[in-house]
Amino acid sequence: MKHNKSTAKVFTAVITLFLLTVSLAVFASAEDITVSAPTFRLVSSTTQSVKIAWETTDEVYCFKVYKMNNETGKYETVYKGRKTEMTVDGLSPGTEYLFAVRAYIIADAKTYKSSLIKLTCNTKLDTVKGINQSETTSTSHRLTWKRIDGADGYQIYFYNTEKKKYVLIGQTSKSTCKLTGLSSAYTYTYKIRAFSLKKDGSKLYAKASAAFNAVTLPAAVTSFTASSVTTSSFNLKWSAAERSDGYRIYEQNPETKKYTAISTVKNIDSLSLSSKASAHSYTYVIRSYAKLNGKTYFSEISKPLTVTTKPVTPTAKIKADLPGNGNIKVEWSKVEGADGYLIYISDRKNSGFVLKKKVSAKTLEYTLTGLSTSKITYIKVKAFVSVGDKMVYSANSKLIGAKA
Repeated sequence: MKHNKSTAKVFTAVITLFLLTVSLAVFASAEDITVSAPTFRLVSSTTQSVKIAWETTDEVYCFKVYKMNNETGKYETVYKGRKTEMTVDGLSPGTEYLFAVRAYIIADAKTYKSSLIKLTCNTKLDTVKGINQSETTSTSHRLTWKRIDGADGYQIYFYNTEKKKYVLIGQTSKSTCKLTGLSSAYTYTYKIRAFSLKKDGSKLYAKASAAFNAVTLPAAVTSFTASSVTTSSFNLKWSAAERSDGYRIYEQNPETKKYTAISTVKNIDSLSLSSKASAHSYTYVIRSYAKLNGKTYFSEISKPLTVTTKPVTPTAKIKADLPGNGNIKVEWSKVEGADGYLIYISDRKNSGFVLKKKVSAKTLEYTLTGLSTSKITYIKVKAFVSVGDKMVYSANSKLIGAKA
C-alpha cells in the first residue's frame, strides 16, 4: 500500500507539470509570436515598370505589397497573396518610387504581421537618340536630339584624344546645345546622356548615347587680292586656311549676278587667269574646303573681289600744229571699254608731265592751247576706266612732240 500511495503522488506531480507547460505554451503562442520580416529587393526595371521580389523563412499566410502614392504621401496596396515577386507597370520613366512589403501568419485563429520593409526603386530613362548637327561654322555647331520622357536634363561629353576618354563639357535642361570656340575643319565625337533628379537631389543617369561625330567647317579665306593686272590677264592670290585641303574659286555672271565655279585647286595659294576682255570688271569669291569622314565641307564664302583689266593703250598723233600760234591739235585711237582719256604734257621728254585735260570716252581729239612757241611740247595720252571712286589706267601712249 505504501508503494501505491507513492506512485499516485508521482503521477499527480507529472500531470500537474504537463498542464502547467501546456498553459505556458498557449500563453506564449497568444502573446509572443514574432513574424520574421521578409527580405525585399529590386529584380529589374524598365522605363515604365519595375520587377520586385521578397521572401521569408516563415510559413506565411500571405504578403501585402504597398506602393507610395507620391501625390497623397500614403501607401496603397498593390498586391495581396502568397507569390514572392511581381511586376508593377504603368510607371513614369526616370522616376523614384517607394514600395513596402509585410508578411502575415495566422495562429490560434489570430493574424500576426511582420514589420514593414521598404524599398526604393527607380525606373530607367531612355537612351538619347536622334542626334543631329546644325548651325555649323568654322568655330561652332549646334547639337539637337529627341527629348527623353522623364528627363530633367542632359549631360554632353566629347572624346578627348589626348586623355583618350570622354570628358564632360556641358549640361542643359533643353534638348539642344550650341558648342563654341572649336577648331576649324575638325571632327568632334560626342555622347549625350539624360538624367532625372531623385528626391534627395542626386541624379539618376540613363545609358549614354551612341557616339556622334560633328564637324566644323574649314576657316574662310580672309585675304583675297589681285596682282599683275594687264589688259587680258591677272593673278588671284589668297591667304591659306588652316587644315583645308584645297580651294574653289567662283566667277560672277554680270547679268544674272550668280556665281559659277571656275577652278578647284590644291596646295597652292594663287591662280592665274587670262584671255580676259580689256577694260572689263570681273568679280570673284573663294572658299576653302576640307574632306572629313568621307564628305567634302566648304567654308563660308569670302568677300567679293572685283578685278578690272587695264584698257588697251591708245595710239596718239599730232593732227595739226601751226608753229607760232601756241596751239597743237592731238588725236588718238578709240579704246573699247574706256570711260575717258587723260592728256599729259611736258617741255621735257622724260619728266615733268602734268595732266592737261581729262575728256570723256566720246572725245578722240583735243587742241592744246597756250603752249610755248620756243620749245617742243611732249604729249602722251592714256585711257581710263572708272571703278567706283577709283580709276584703272592703260599704259601711256607712245610719246609725241611738236612746237606750237
